[in-house]
Amino acid sequence: GALLSLQGGDGLDHIIDSLEARDFIRRERRSKFADDTEFTFKHMLIREVAYATLPRSVRRERHAAMAQFIEGAAGDRTTESAALLAHHWREAGDAPRAVTYLVMAAENSRRAWAKGEAVSLYGQALDLLPPQDSERLRSIRLQRALTIVESGDLPTAAEALDELIPELEGRDLIEALLARGKTAFWSVDADGTRMHSQAAADLAERLGDAELRAPALSLLSATAAMVGDIDPAVSLARQGADIWPPGARPRDRAHFWGTAGILHYWVGEYETAIDWCRRGYELGTEMRNLEGLMTCGANLALSLASAGRFEEGLEICHRVSAQGKELEQSPRFTSRMICVWGGILREAFSLEEATPLIQEAVELADQADFPMAKVQGRIDFVFADISAGNLGRASETLPTLQDDAAQLKGFHQWLTAGRLAQARAEIALQTQPAETAVEAARDALREAQVRRRLKYEVAARSVLGSALLRARQPSHGIVELERAVQDAERLGSPIVTWRAAGALAEGLNAIGDDDRTETAFRAAVNAIDAC
Repeated sequence: GALLSLQGGDGLDHIIDSLEARDFIRRERRSKFADDTEFTFKHMLIREVAYATLPRSVRRERHAAMAQFIEGAAGDRTTESAALLAHHWREAGDAPRAVTYLVMAAENSRRAWAKGEAVSLYGQALDLLPPQDSERLRSIRLQRALTIVESGDLPTAAEALDELIPELEGRDLIEALLARGKTAFWSVDADGTRMHSQAAADLAERLGDAELRAPALSLLSATAAMVGDIDPAVSLARQGADIWPPGARPRDRAHFWGTAGILHYWVGEYETAIDWCRRGYELGTEMRNLEGLMTCGANLALSLASAGRFEEGLEICHRVSAQGKELEQSPRFTSRMICVWGGILREAFSLEEATPLIQEAVELADQADFPMAKVQGRIDFVFADISAGNLGRASETLPTLQDDAAQLKGFHQWLTAGRLAQARAEIALQTQPAETAVEAARDALREAQVRRRLKYEVAARSVLGSALLRARQPSHGIVELERAVQDAERLGSPIVTWRAAGALAEGLNAIGDDDRTETAFRAAVNAIDAC
């Protein structure tokens, strides 16, 4: 059909038959266009030599003819052939039409997983636009920058947005500020996240634009969480949820569900966390949004495992890690996902399975220059050593790990500080004098309470109670152990409950309270069965 549009039917069948017989071209089984026949060159060199024989003016004419043929043949489905049409109109010398199709092709790639290809197509469109078309240049630069954010290339995205923001106004400015806030968030830059998200929220409020104010509040919530202000973070997240228009900005909403979900995970509201993280994961998958898919997937797996639903959590880990390895340019989110996977297995005492995953997470984090996942993975190694009884190695690792953790920023810093305090307390309980263990446990308890980390509060109370028993303060020790069990039951995590109940049983056994010992051991067994 394309050849007929160039020269009509005279002699065409004979020419095609001759070329096919001489093995210059081959007939394809099917054609991209219905009711037509398609041929390809046997080798690209044949095509290149043939193309080179055409004068430039003839090439332009034939590219234009091909573009018109494809537009006519495709009808209302030209979007599917946008990249091909962009090529033909560009070679025909029609830059405006080429730009239109390049942008269309970029949007197609962006909706799929091909973020890098979308960035390249937007760049090609920018190269064809004249400097005087400033409005369209700004629009395409913005979309290109937003796509770079979606690809996970944060330094490049931040540079592009910083250059562009002074030129924008209105909704475009809010879009750029939100994206810049997101790059700051993932770079653990609390001040930058707050500055950009607050500017976006203020401008959206002035414009009366709830659709853009909602994601701005979501970023402000993430900023509060970053510095450990959990109550304001939860409040801002709920405000954003209340004003978010139904169906609006699904990519941003996927990120919102993930950050709001992890907030509820941190404070021990696991069922809410599961609900919100699952929404974000499903939306991220639907929108081909890597950030939503990976972060919400990791947070969902954490929440499911904490609620005792290990098999569901591990299935999510397996699936999302595979997707991250396939799709992510730099394995930043993937390293965290695999770190979560290894951590879940470690908490379930599957240490042989957990260890290689934690090692892989640390290596990927190093490759992606992502200190948080690297430090968290190494903390998991410490807890694995404690579980396996390798207390000497765990003790030797702690000082260097504490120095590295102190270099982290934002929520990475306080999250690791809480975990390290718990590790110190558990090591002290087994290796240090009772008074030292009591003090270490009190430090871990204070760290957990100030951040509302009920899970770690339970763990710290269990250590504190056991240390007080060793310090010959049985009544105080049993009170702390009983409080740990009560808080664990309120938390609703079977794995936390069995540890707390087991510690209480051991404490009661130590003071000779046989009846209550049996009851506490039974509670521990029931919690294990629930997992």
